[in-house]
Amino acid sequence: VFEEFILRYAAPGRVTVAQHFQLLAFAAETELPREFYVLKLSKKRAILDRAGTRLERVSMAKIAETLDQFLELAIPDHDRENRSAVGGAAGAQRRVRFGSGSDREGQSAYLADFYRHIDQGIGALLRGRNAAVVLAGVEEDTALFRSVATCPVLGETISGSPEKGTTDEELLERAVALVRADVLRRNGEALGAARERLAPVRFSEHPEEMLKLAEAGRVGQFYVAEDAGNDAEKNERLNRVMIETLRHAGEVHALPAGSAAAVTLRY
Repeated sequence: VFEEFILRYAAPGRVTVAQHFQLLAFAAETELPREFYVLKLSKKRAILDRAGTRLERVSMAKIAETLDQFLELAIPDHDRENRSAVGGAAGAQRRVRFGSGSDREGQSAYLADFYRHIDQGIGALLRGRNAAVVLAGVEEDTALFRSVATCPVLGETISGSPEKGTTDEELLERAVALVRADVLRRNGEALGAARERLAPVRFSEHPEEMLKLAEAGRVGQFYVAEDAGNDAEKNERLNRVMIETLRHAGEVHALPAGSAAAVTLRY
């Protein structure tokens, strides 16, 4: 059987003759989500891209992509003029406008309303789907969007204006790196929680013991560093732990580089 797979990160090349595949180098790759999104933010527009092997523009029904288009849809409440009659006799009175703040505050309020509008469109698009959104923009804009967002936004952002010379290829590369780092971080937290929660008999960090447990089908989750596959000979035992874990319907989770491998047991 020959199959080809598209990788986001290059794996070290080697030829192996064995009774099993060398899978350790792909532990982190297999955990990257099939899809996630990049939201390019500025004070004038917001563009949503689906991140696959490249960035693809996503159109959201009834959602304005620019601030000007949004303001044409409806006047935000804070933009409505409040007027009071002043002056003498009826017919000679004049109207005086009073507002809720400075022009700068008003502009910020318009932008917040626009970002809420975008957030609603993304929420409708992603409803029932576990897909993260990576924000790209200057800190002021990404912080404002994050303050009003209800859609699943990644903790880290791509800083800098996406409209100033950054190519989609560069944005995609930076977004994938952030998503990968987030996956590894959450896996590390999950392992730490399991270490504290589980009884010692259901947790192991000893390579020889881990292999025996995996071969017996007792491993529920196998945690291994993302760079463990860089030294195939040194980590051959860990590679076999991964294979046996998968063969017995267990889960494999990647950890940040340099982390110690560990397993949690079903029983």
